[in-house]
Amino acid sequence: MTLVEKARLANFTLNPTHFSFKQEPTLLLQSVTVDKKEDRVRLGDNFTFTCQAQGSSRISFHWFKDGAPINGSIAVRKLKQWERPQDSYFYSYLSVEKADPLDEGEFTCQVIDWGIQQCKSVRLSVIQPLHVNVSPMSATVVKGSNLTLRCYTTNKPVKRKLGYNWTKNKALFPMVPGERFWEDLYPDGSILKLHNIQKGGLFSCQAVDGVWYGEGTSRIDVLDKLTATSKCAGQGRWSDASPGLQVSAHCPSGYTGTATRQCLLIEPGKGRWQVADYSGCTSHQTNLITNNFLRLTLGYEGTSVRDTVFEVASWLGSRQNVHPGEGEPLIVLLAKVLAYINDTQDMPALVNTTPNFFTAVSALMLRNTSIINQQTIINLEEIVRTWSLLWAKHTGGTFNHLSEGGIVVNTFKVNPMQKRISLTIPRPGF
Repeated sequence: MTLVEKARLANFTLNPTHFSFKQEPTLLLQSVTVDKKEDRVRLGDNFTFTCQAQGSSRISFHWFKDGAPINGSIAVRKLKQWERPQDSYFYSYLSVEKADPLDEGEFTCQVIDWGIQQCKSVRLSVIQPLHVNVSPMSATVVKGSNLTLRCYTTNKPVKRKLGYNWTKNKALFPMVPGERFWEDLYPDGSILKLHNIQKGGLFSCQAVDGVWYGEGTSRIDVLDKLTATSKCAGQGRWSDASPGLQVSAHCPSGYTGTATRQCLLIEPGKGRWQVADYSGCTSHQTNLITNNFLRLTLGYEGTSVRDTVFEVASWLGSRQNVHPGEGEPLIVLLAKVLAYINDTQDMPALVNTTPNFFTAVSALMLRNTSIINQQTIINLEEIVRTWSLLWAKHTGGTFNHLSEGGIVVNTFKVNPMQKRISLTIPRPGF
């Protein structure tokens, strides 16, 4: 007996006028590819991923970068996802504008159909400048001295053999036995040996392998023996320096970047070191907070504006002592956070983040040496002023008061047509 004749299927009553069955394929994720040769993209170029799968009309696609969901609505660049069916397959596309160093990593396509999940990934490499270091970064020597420069790369591509060249004042120079010669090191790097130095200059080390290239430089200054007594003597990471020169050195362990220090002539025949400047040094923790935030601006979830500023405040709060100028990279980060809020017009995030923001600013101000450059102080003042006005505007009310740590903020909404304005500012603690 047919189903139509029975008009029932188990506990379900069938409509005798029309019924149909449609068979759809089971889920099968075929492939994930990127439109770049050898899965490598040049810095600044656009790229597109394609995810191909079979499944039912209920199939859904989701994209991830190193495990973090990808969301084009939070990005400050063009990042687009779309799907389309073709033949018996479904395709999902992820188009990304202007490749960034932080785009390097594993991109995953997740496909879900009737509660079943499948994933495939492809690893993207971003061709970017090599980070080439030369040690020492600067040196002051007496005529006739010998010096050895070492060159190495901190972001060498995996399974690549780099070639190294040396230049002086941007010009190639030949090896001269007994005077200047270089040799490559295993597994990576190069050394330049200088004997009987007579003239200083900028010695640059170039690392190259096909599409990868980078350059690092060391400045060598040469003194006459008669004037050598006026130099600033080397201290720790700081090599000897002639008065009037700024010396560069690698940052302390746990930091990346370059530290600088000035040698000044305070009286005839006597030089004195000035306070070292570590504003070009970024701690690993600061790098981690900064990169997580920059990934957010690129469209990769994993943190938020509020979490970023909270981490800045917490990091500063955990530090008892800081290197001179060490807080300045965090001010650069706070400026980027404010610019991102303005770009995305996410003012609720600014309002919710304001207490953490002023806690971070207070921690910076309480550590006297965290900021040592005048321009950075000016920049911080502008950030605080802009943030405060936006907070007051989107909080509402005529008067707003906030006290966090050593920072007190009062904002007033005034009518420019008023001839007289009377303000009452509450005293701290009342």
